[in-house]
Amino acid sequence: MIFQVMTTLYREMSPEQLEIAYSPSSAIGGDYAPFVQRYVDESAWARESLRCLCDVRYGDENEQVFDLFYANGSSTKKRPLHLFIHGGYWQELSQKESATMAKPLVERGVTFVAVNYTLAPDADIEQMVDECHRCLVYLVQNSNELGIDPDNISISGHSAGAQLLMHMLAQYQDEPLMQGVGLVVLISGIYDLTPICHTSINEPLFLDQDRARRLSPQFAESTFSQSVLIAIAEKDTGEFRRQAKEYHEKLIEAGTPSRLVDCGGLNHFNIILEMEKGAFPIIQSIVEFSIVEFSNGSD
Repeated sequence: MIFQVMTTLYREMSPEQLEIAYSPSSAIGGDYAPFVQRYVDESAWARESLRCLCDVRYGDENEQVFDLFYANGSSTKKRPLHLFIHGGYWQELSQKESATMAKPLVERGVTFVAVNYTLAPDADIEQMVDECHRCLVYLVQNSNELGIDPDNISISGHSAGAQLLMHMLAQYQDEPLMQGVGLVVLISGIYDLTPICHTSINEPLFLDQDRARRLSPQFAESTFSQSVLIAIAEKDTGEFRRQAKEYHEKLIEAGTPSRLVDCGGLNHFNIILEMEKGAFPIIQSIVEFSIVEFSNGSD
């Protein structure tokens, strides 16, 4: 008699199960290309229709650029800033597909920036974190020229962008410029990278278990002064949903103000496409934070 032994790598999952659990497209039938096309189309529309600066260089490398979309209004006050860090599993997309949140934010008085960073395998995750930080430093140091308020900053990250955001905050939280960041929004994020080591996603990342753990927000000892909104899609995979809930619980236990929002009817890809409604929790939270701070500020 031949016994077949199933190898389990993480949470009693086989390699095949793990691959599916960490493939967001598996929850929508496998084809995410139509959503990426909407990213392309809506971002192109934003660049053509909104007042913006494109391909502003924040560093010397080719990929170290951002696109900035000016807030509407003619106030003499410097405007609130929202910085968006795109996802793509550290190996896809750019700022050119990342302006889907620009219109609803600039219409409500918030300047929007989509940052680009070097992707794997040309950069490791540590370098990506450093590049996002460099962009934030540039924005703060040039806030007068750009018309933004360095004391009224919110930042969001989608998917892998959520990991980059929280690792950046943990690594640089003692810097004075971080005092201006009051709200972070994590959208369908990944917070434990250790299972990624056992999937095809890791091929251009070259993560081992030790590095994956060091880069995982779930295992960081940091506490944060910022308020955190964790948004998860109803149709995200079970593992993405579990990670979001466990990271929310970790933040609460550490004393970080955290709110978990379950976005009904949405999936991993269209959660950043449903921003037009002002009541949508992501936009609502950013605007409420930004405009309250803006109204309380001084000329």
